[in-house]
Amino acid sequence: MAGTATAQHDHAHRSRGGGHDTADRAALVALIETLARKFHGEPNRRLSNAKELRFGNNGSLKIDLKKGTWFDFEEDVGGGVLALIKRQMFFTTYRECFDFLEREGLWKDNRKRRRDSTEEVVVDTFYYHDRDGVLRYKIERIEFKWKSDGRFALNKDGKHQKKFKQWQPNPEKPGEWIPNVDGCPLLLYKLPEVIEAIAAGHLIVVVEGEGKVNLLWLWNVPATCNSGGAKNWKQEHAEFLRGADVLILGDADDAGRKFVETVGTSLKDVAKSVRVLDLPGLGPKEDILDWAKKGGTVEAFHDLVAQQARPFLTAAQARAQEAALLDPWSRYIVPEFPLDILPPVLRDFADSQARVIGACLSGMAMATLAAVSAAASHRWSLKMMEHGQWYAHPRVWVRLSVIRPRRRRRK
Repeated sequence: MAGTATAQHDHAHRSRGGGHDTADRAALVALIETLARKFHGEPNRRLSNAKELRFGNNGSLKIDLKKGTWFDFEEDVGGGVLALIKRQMFFTTYRECFDFLEREGLWKDNRKRRRDSTEEVVVDTFYYHDRDGVLRYKIERIEFKWKSDGRFALNKDGKHQKKFKQWQPNPEKPGEWIPNVDGCPLLLYKLPEVIEAIAAGHLIVVVEGEGKVNLLWLWNVPATCNSGGAKNWKQEHAEFLRGADVLILGDADDAGRKFVETVGTSLKDVAKSVRVLDLPGLGPKEDILDWAKKGGTVEAFHDLVAQQARPFLTAAQARAQEAALLDPWSRYIVPEFPLDILPPVLRDFADSQARVIGACLSGMAMATLAAVSAAASHRWSLKMMEHGQWYAHPRVWVRLSVIRPRRRRRK
């Protein structure tokens, strides 16, 4: 009874609050099996049948495939599709449920709910000045809020939906703006500060987007970007970085990799040096803002630049180099190292260094132990057997073996 009542509440809410019609309800019912498998894995085959699925050793969770409902006999609770999502994802509103379904590619609102029930909010403004410090145009970052509850609308990647508007000062009406940048020169964000940093010999970090630039400047790291997104980087932008030491920091997606390739190629014979850094621990489409939210710090960033930044290579150069090198780590699986055998100071060192440079913890632990072993005095000896006279110096050797495939003999 509880499951049926909650399912009816789901449907009633959608009819009254969300305005979803019978077709929408049928589409939601059809999702019950997909979601149940997503949340609970494979059903209990022995207790399931064509009309219902059972999950758990005793089948305590029942999924009614025809009605699109579920019931948990252990917790005495049940409901419809939206109630299942709220329960598993700890959501409090139905709006969150539909956002989740859209991000998972399971739901598409043909009535374009977002356009009808959101409002535009200017969340940031970025001002572009020329090398003389004259304001030439501004970029507004606009996000969308739901009118119903004030929350920001999300895209399929779970990030805020956004768009940008460009404006230039109206020369005939001071204080007013023209809604375009027609006739404006191509500029870098924070150009006067960048020029000053280049003159002082500082590294310049090139990223995708003004928000990332602002974060790096908060860390006292000179940074810049172009307006209009990663696809709009031009040779004119590169000329502002002539003679600079440049680090390119792309996002973790195909667009980010193309951005690195475009910027790096444009800086050939222009910049003093060009390097690339891939931040560790980023998921698809994530960037330095996400890395900072996960605990990344300016100190960790400087360590990564010093230890992992690599010279920029064009795609052709990278392919040629990859073909010429044998990478043993591509075949070798590092065994899990028993960290408990290390003294606390070495264990903490290996753990911290592995996190900073994004290395395998087991591999770092083995390297740490080998380094300490190599530094040990020759005057120390270990008794290798309880009863016997076998002594040895405390040396640990770490060897990496690569097994090449055998060539077939010709008959």
